[in-house]
Amino acid sequence: MKRIILTLLILLTIFKSYAEVEPVDVAQLTIKIGGLSTEELFYGFAEGDQIVFSFEEDRGKELKEIEIIELAGNSKFMDFKPSVIDSKKIQVHKEAVYKFRFYNSSIGKRVCRIKIQRIPKSADLIPFNTNWKWETQYDTTYVPYKEDSLIGYDTLNVPYTKKELVRIDTSFHEIQSPESEIWMYSRSNVKACFGKSESCTKQKLTLSYPNDTDFLLIWIGVGQETRTAYNELSKGISKIAVKGGKAYLSGGSSLLVSAFTDKAISNQIDNIPTSKNVIDMYFTNQESANYWYNDYDNNIQTYEGLSYKNRVVFNKTLNKSQIPKNEMVLCMKNNSYSVGTSVYINVVAVNINNIYEDKRYTRNEIKPRYVTINKNRMVISSTEMRVNVDNN
Repeated sequence: MKRIILTLLILLTIFKSYAEVEPVDVAQLTIKIGGLSTEELFYGFAEGDQIVFSFEEDRGKELKEIEIIELAGNSKFMDFKPSVIDSKKIQVHKEAVYKFRFYNSSIGKRVCRIKIQRIPKSADLIPFNTNWKWETQYDTTYVPYKEDSLIGYDTLNVPYTKKELVRIDTSFHEIQSPESEIWMYSRSNVKACFGKSESCTKQKLTLSYPNDTDFLLIWIGVGQETRTAYNELSKGISKIAVKGGKAYLSGGSSLLVSAFTDKAISNQIDNIPTSKNVIDMYFTNQESANYWYNDYDNNIQTYEGLSYKNRVVFNKTLNKSQIPKNEMVLCMKNNSYSVGTSVYINVVAVNINNIYEDKRYTRNEIKPRYVTINKNRMVISSTEMRVNVDNN
């Protein structure tokens, strides 16, 4: 019973206090709120104030929404579709800025009369300044994160493989043996050339070889005397035991292979006795060879750098960049008007194959060692807030 009486006395004291203080005008406005628009008003209030809020739409039309909010974000009053609000009282429990929000959802504008008053808790709060100001408020938070920390190094023996050249396999394929004779007629040989034009002085020979040929070793000798010297030289040099392709190399081809690796032997081939006959030699393709062969006056289109004139002994090594794949045609013409001659051709294809193997090794690698540490990062954020102005 005593507690009830005490509570009634406190309430009577509060009511008497508010009754003794007249309402103080904060704002008395007429505002226009456009269609689909929001208007906001801000005022500061003292602790213990009572807010007295009145609203009326000029033509009695409804406003979609009215809300009174204690900043930051504490809604104190909300009404939907009001046209009149008469002296709505809101108790202020702490000094704060209040937002008065008016939302018009209609397309048409609304003209509103607004009256805002405050009833101070005591007479000394009558002059309270209801203006507000911007104030930057800071908030500190700590964000956890993990970080790897270096604590040392480990030395590891890491195995690895590396391809290394272990040997070079060289194979030889005899394309043309020097034992075969090719006869070259002279232009004065009526029996051979009658009705055939002077193309009878020409010969062409197709040289076919493997796709992966790296070198072609070519020797061309003119006349029986030259071939005899070539054969004698091959007998005088010890025959190498080389198996190329499907057959053993002949004596002449063995000589070419020896000259391929020995410059001195190559020089001996260049210096064997020669015939007085002059033969022009061209290396070309089938199409150009046929065109040249069928008409004495036709020019021949040779591969670049593979045209040799007035040579009676030919000893040449052609590399992969000089020869086409698969085949090429050797074209020859006897320049002598009265003397026919024999030609002997020796050709060997060389293929070089590099053989690699995977070799196993180990190498030392330095690997860093880490531990994961839990840490906190301080993050300071700032917010602009409306607050009461100083009332000191």
